[in-house]
Amino acid sequence: MTITDDQWGLFLGSKQATLSCMSSEFGIHSVLVNFVPSPDRFRLFVLSRPSSRKVANIEQHHVASLLVSVGTSYASLSCTAHVDRSEELRHSVEQMFSARYGRPPRVADSRVILVLEPIRSHGQIQKDQR
Repeated sequence: MTITDDQWGLFLGSKQATLSCMSSEFGIHSVLVNFVPSPDRFRLFVLSRPSSRKVANIEQHHVASLLVSVGTSYASLSCTAHVDRSEELRHSVEQMFSARYGRPPRVADSRVILVLEPIRSHGQIQKDQR
């Protein structure tokens, strides 16, 4: 799967995205999230509470999409998704989050990481908004 440089640039330049996943009622559950892109473009990470609705939805359906938009430009990634509960990944993503946002993530007694692996990209980038 190839994400264009322009699409990836929108993700790198955006601090929030809309995460959408299929709900248990087969509707769409969408929520605004902070996210951390991996340097290799193969994964994106979202920190979440284990009791979050998006966690239950991803555990049930294993798919999600992530959308960023700036003006009339947008990029969307259709992804396979899973929930990772390992302390090692949590620590790594928390460090990447701190570097990206200039602050640590909110304090949480328990936290899981949503791992999104893009399988298809969509988008339209206006040349004057790159």
